[in-house]
Amino acid sequence: MTDNIPKGVFVIFIADDGHVWGNGSCFTGGGPAGFSQAENQARTAKQLCVRDFIKRSCIPAIAECMSSWDAGSLVEDLIEKKKWRFETINVGYDE
Repeated sequence: MTDNIPKGVFVIFIADDGHVWGNGSCFTGGGPAGFSQAENQARTAKQLCVRDFIKRSCIPAIAECMSSWDAGSLVEDLIEKKKWRFETINVGYDE
């Protein structure tokens, strides 16, 4: 029997008060050699989540001009200094 359950990853970015500020998901297959499909999906979903957070929290001019590195640095500061966090939800994978 063929396994028809989709496999993918959801990532959400949560503030210290529990408010969700960003989300991303990836259900595509493949990825760079040396990484499992789940690892690649988690990395992609996290990148999409960070971009979603920037779009939600910044004015459009800043969101459009902010590099991935700057966005990642801002997110890391929020995690370190404000206790924000990422939550990852795997879909279709054995825990």
